[in-house]
Amino acid sequence: MTKWRVKEICKEKGITLAVLAKRMDVTAPSVTQYLQSESMSSATLIKIADALGVKIDDLIERNHSNISGFVDVNGRIYRINSKEDLGAVLSEIDEHDNHPEVSK
Repeated sequence: MTKWRVKEICKEKGITLAVLAKRMDVTAPSVTQYLQSESMSSATLIKIADALGVKIDDLIERNHSNISGFVDVNGRIYRINSKEDLGAVLSEIDEHDNHPEVSK
């Protein structure tokens, strides 16, 4: 499961999620929804990183696994930290290939 470091970074920078939302030109509930999601669009990740003045990689909690990376699937960025994470992304790819009319 992806752990976003956005709240931690906001705390380090002394800003609230409401201030982040304003910088992103979105509502605070939208930011909360983004942070509860397992994945985010690349556009959202870029918007958050830009608003915080950090790299996209800084937004994602580090894992000390031998597996670590990012995968872009249909415009959504996933952090891969384990075989299970990779399996979940592969399942989503299969689901999308089998039902291309269904967009996640």
